[in-house]
Amino acid sequence: MISKECAYSFKDLFIAAKGRQMTPAEADSFKGLPQEDVNELVINLAADAGWSTRPVRGSDGREYIAFCPQLDR
Repeated sequence: MISKECAYSFKDLFIAAKGRQMTPAEADSFKGLPQEDVNELVINLAADAGWSTRPVRGSDGREYIAFCPQLDR
Protein backbone atom coordinates (compact mmCIF):
# COMPACT_ATOMS: atom_id res chain seq x y z
CA MET A 1 0.00 0.00 0.00
CA ILE A 2 1.28 3.47 -0.87
CA SER A 3 1.49 5.78 2.12
CA LYS A 4 -0.57 8.97 1.99
CA GLU A 5 2.47 11.23 1.80
CA CYS A 6 3.72 9.40 -1.27
CA ALA A 7 0.52 10.16 -3.20
CA TYR A 8 1.48 13.80 -3.88
CA SER A 9 4.02 15.23 -6.29
CA PHE A 10 6.36 18.17 -5.90
CA LYS A 11 4.11 19.98 -8.40
CA ASP A 12 1.11 19.37 -6.12
CA LEU A 13 3.05 20.80 -3.19
CA PHE A 14 4.16 23.83 -5.19
CA ILE A 15 0.58 24.60 -6.27
CA ALA A 16 -0.66 24.25 -2.69
CA ALA A 17 2.05 26.61 -1.44
CA LYS A 18 2.06 29.18 -4.23
CA GLY A 19 -1.46 28.92 -5.66
CA ARG A 20 -0.15 28.49 -9.20
CA GLN A 21 1.78 26.16 -11.48
CA MET A 22 5.57 26.31 -11.60
CA THR A 23 7.02 28.21 -14.50
CA PRO A 24 9.45 26.32 -16.73
CA ALA A 25 12.27 28.47 -15.33
CA GLU A 26 11.30 27.57 -11.75
CA ALA A 27 11.13 23.87 -12.62
CA ASP A 28 14.56 24.06 -14.23
CA SER A 29 16.03 25.82 -11.20
CA PHE A 30 15.04 22.87 -8.96
CA LYS A 31 16.73 20.28 -11.16
CA GLY A 32 20.18 19.31 -10.04
CA LEU A 33 19.91 20.77 -6.53
CA PRO A 34 21.66 18.77 -3.82
CA GLN A 35 19.19 16.63 -1.83
CA GLU A 36 19.73 18.73 1.29
CA ASP A 37 18.58 21.83 -0.62
CA VAL A 38 15.58 19.99 -2.05
CA ASN A 39 14.64 18.85 1.46
CA GLU A 40 14.85 22.42 2.76
CA LEU A 41 12.75 23.67 -0.16
CA VAL A 42 10.12 20.97 0.48
CA ILE A 43 9.96 21.86 4.19
CA ASN A 44 9.50 25.56 3.37
CA LEU A 45 6.85 24.93 0.71
CA ALA A 46 4.99 22.56 3.02
CA ALA A 47 5.00 25.18 5.78
CA ASP A 48 3.59 27.75 3.33
CA ALA A 49 0.90 25.26 2.24
CA GLY A 50 0.06 24.10 5.77
CA TRP A 51 1.06 20.54 4.85
CA SER A 52 2.73 17.94 7.05
CA THR A 53 6.21 16.57 6.44
CA ARG A 54 8.30 13.74 7.77
CA PRO A 55 11.80 12.51 6.99
CA VAL A 56 12.08 9.15 5.27
CA ARG A 57 15.13 7.09 4.38
CA GLY A 58 15.24 6.09 0.73
CA SER A 59 16.44 2.72 -0.52
CA ASP A 60 19.62 4.57 -1.50
CA GLY A 61 20.24 5.44 2.16
CA ARG A 62 19.61 9.16 1.63
CA GLU A 63 17.11 11.20 3.65
CA TYR A 64 14.12 12.64 1.82
CA ILE A 65 11.18 14.67 3.05
CA ALA A 66 7.76 13.11 2.50
CA PHE A 67 4.76 15.43 2.46
CA CYS A 68 0.97 15.53 2.29
CA PRO A 69 -1.89 17.83 3.31
CA GLN A 70 -2.14 16.16 6.71
CA LEU A 71 -0.56 13.05 8.16
CA ASP A 72 -2.69 10.74 10.29
CA ARG A 73 -0.82 10.41 13.56
